[in-house]
Amino acid sequence: MRSKVLFTITIFFASLQSFAQLVTIKGKVTDHKTKQILQGVSVRIGPYGTSTDSEGGYVLFLQKNIAKQYGVTFTSVGYEKAKLDFAEKELNIALKPTSLELKEVVISSNSETIIQKAIRKIPENYPLQDFVMNGALRIVNYAKVDSANVYFYQSDAKLRLYYPGYQKKKMPDVMLVRKQDTLIVDPDNKPAIRWIGGYTSVPSKDYVHQRPEFLQPNTKKYKFVVNGKDWINDTRVHVVNFFSAEKPQNAGVIYIDTSSYAFVKIIITNYNVQSSISIDIDKRTNTVDYQKRGDKWYLSSTETNLFTNYGKFNLFKTINFKSAVLDTGVVKPFPYLQILPHQMEDVNISNPPLLSVSEPKVVEKPFNAITIPVIDTTVRTKGIAKTGRMFLEKVRDYLLGDNIQVWYGLTNFPLHLTGYQPALGRTIRPIGNYAGNSQTLFRLIKKRNLFLQTGRMFNMGIGGLRGFEDNYGLSYALKLNPKGRPITVWPSVAFSTFKLSKDKKVWYKHQSFVYGLGLSYEISPRLGWYVQGKYHDLHRTTNNGLVMETRPITLSTGLVFKIKM
Repeated sequence: MRSKVLFTITIFFASLQSFAQLVTIKGKVTDHKTKQILQGVSVRIGPYGTSTDSEGGYVLFLQKNIAKQYGVTFTSVGYEKAKLDFAEKELNIALKPTSLELKEVVISSNSETIIQKAIRKIPENYPLQDFVMNGALRIVNYAKVDSANVYFYQSDAKLRLYYPGYQKKKMPDVMLVRKQDTLIVDPDNKPAIRWIGGYTSVPSKDYVHQRPEFLQPNTKKYKFVVNGKDWINDTRVHVVNFFSAEKPQNAGVIYIDTSSYAFVKIIITNYNVQSSISIDIDKRTNTVDYQKRGDKWYLSSTETNLFTNYGKFNLFKTINFKSAVLDTGVVKPFPYLQILPHQMEDVNISNPPLLSVSEPKVVEKPFNAITIPVIDTTVRTKGIAKTGRMFLEKVRDYLLGDNIQVWYGLTNFPLHLTGYQPALGRTIRPIGNYAGNSQTLFRLIKKRNLFLQTGRMFNMGIGGLRGFEDNYGLSYALKLNPKGRPITVWPSVAFSTFKLSKDKKVWYKHQSFVYGLGLSYEISPRLGWYVQGKYHDLHRTTNNGLVMETRPITLSTGLVFKIKM
């Protein structure tokens, strides 16, 4: 695992459903007669499964007790079914061809035809109109140091999902109805990470709706192998194993209804999932089930299990979702303020004070009870001292707590130059009077609306002269429209220095007090649009021969980026 600065780490997912001892089970599958490697063989251990890659290899990472209970089962069309008992070594096996003469099964057009047909029939099998899905969610975040438990978070929640039809690419919106949390943590050993995105992860796991690369009609990045037929969820299905052509260890199984060609179940496992903004994930398994309701198929359940290691911490995350009541009549999108933003920290999401809809009916106890682990506060990790950890925790909370905004836009200078400039011996183009504009706002007091403002205006020498301004001041946020997308009025005051230069020679400069009034509109929880007007009260002006006109009022517009988790 790459070394990263602890307080800047954000973890998107990191857990498994069970906290028993974990083992890695791997091996290679070959043909007993020809000794050649076999790819696309289905490898299953109880509810978990994968496929052999292009080298005939497979890897499964799961609980030791499950491996002992079920053993490892191998199936492939044209070969006898085989099973090996669990052993703490590589489990290699040579499959025997069946006595029946079967058509050779390879990575062929037949397997691709089944996938392509299933994709083509999505508009027939899945709803095209918008609908609302109610369901139950369980999140478990868990951390250990060696064998000692140091962090445990469990949330049982009721959700509503506003689903665009299956031909639309828009991600479904998620609304939290209510939740019940359990949080136990050793404060001296709390991992300096963020467990985020649990409540909004369900829509991204609906692969039929989102159409990832392995469900694109003509993908070349995945290889498919038809592995016969089976029964899944009381449905007769085609079994199609697949694996990544670039990363063969990333593999899965797709189950397709033999009559309607609807997707019934999808399992995919990814190893060594790397990210530039989060801790790398050692293993992630997603299981997605669909169920026919009436004449259409809908998402039935999802299960995500993740595991990773960071330093001395073993980190786990499990997310389970089960759908319940569907609203398939005339539905309206959720109010903006009731939609959960993506990638928010799980533990910081609160129950809504009031909903505009009644609470959905779901199974009261959709998930089995979990034994809450004992947090052993006698175990201590080496490294950053307690005071250092507390400081880093506060810094991290500030950096990710909706305390920083960055504004980027275009503006005009508080003066106007155009035409021939005798002092320069050249003509200044009109574009030289405009510039890029950036502002960074830092909240001064937690949950208050007063911000420290630092800004910069620059044109990179476009037009003939290099214009540059630095400003520092204060801004205050006056929030409007409390029931819809937030609109904010921003009065501000600042002090600025401005200069025009060419070839390192300063031709003009001034200082000024700047009084501003801005308006921002929230497009999404992390993105907005702004327009701003400023009045520049100029002082200490120095002009070395430029012909210009003072225009103290400037206008700017652009985008607002909010840094928050």
